[in-house]
Parts: sequence; structure tokens; C-alpha cells
Amino acid sequence: MEEVIVTAYGPLRITHDGKRINSIEFLWKAAPCEEKKTAPPAARFGKQLDEYSKGKRKDFDVDFLPLPKGTEFQEKVWKITSKIPYGKTITYKNIAEKLGNPKLARAVGNAMKANRLPFIIPCHRVVAENGLGGYAGKEGMSTKRKLLLLEKSAR
Repeated sequence: MEEVIVTAYGPLRITHDGKRINSIEFLWKAAPCEEKKTAPPAARFGKQLDEYSKGKRKDFDVDFLPLPKGTEFQEKVWKITSKIPYGKTITYKNIAEKLGNPKLARAVGNAMKANRLPFIIPCHRVVAENGLGGYAGKEGMSTKRKLLLLEKSAR
């Protein structure tokens, strides 16, 4: 199933199998839409995301399909990223170093770009050594700032 939920971060397309979330996609360029009744996985995630955006939740407790399938490298990056605590950040280079090669920072960024479970795999917590880095293109940078400021202020 595929549903769109309205959030503080814009509309999100949620795909799921009726029980578990498969992917979450930002729809920054989508036309404004109304909230509709959603199936339990999307509704539960939407409620938890609302609590998160109000500083009342630090972790998401939703069922999702196994971590996304990617290359062996991407999966290692996502595993590390999924363990970054609320309110903390790590650099692309730090992740590359954990994987044994600090020169792979750009590849870490590409793995973040392929993350299909933002928030659950908190790629917004991965930053560049000299700034924010990227986040799903130009539209995403204001969302990344918003998420990092929220987590910093709610710690």
C-alpha cells in the first residue's frame, strides 16, 4: 500500500504491507494535500512523528520491513547510522573511518541518499566536517536544519 501523510516536514509518502513500513519518502514538491484516514502503519508513524516534532518522543517504535536492501557497503552505513543517538551527530568521514577507509566519506553520503527510511535510519544526524552536508537535495536542507535544531533543543 502507498499513502501520503501530512507532517510538520511536509507530505510524506509511506509504503507498507498493511503491517510494516517499507519506505518513507519526502514529497517536498507535491501540491498541498489533505490528511486522509490511513492504515495502521502510516497512522502510527504519523502520530509518532508528530510527537517527535513536538519534542515528546526521541525514538520511533514502528514496525518496518527489514533494513533496506542495498549494497554491502550501504547496509553497513545504514546499520551505523541507525545507532546514532537522538541529539548527536556524526560526520560522513567518521562513518567512513569506522568502515576502515576515511576516503569513503563521499560514498557514505551516497548511501545516505539511498536511505529509504528517514527518521528510522536518522540520516539527518550525519553531517559534513565543515557544515551540514546534504539532505535529499536542496529542498531537504531546511528540513535537516529543523530536525537537528529540534533534537538539540529537546535534549
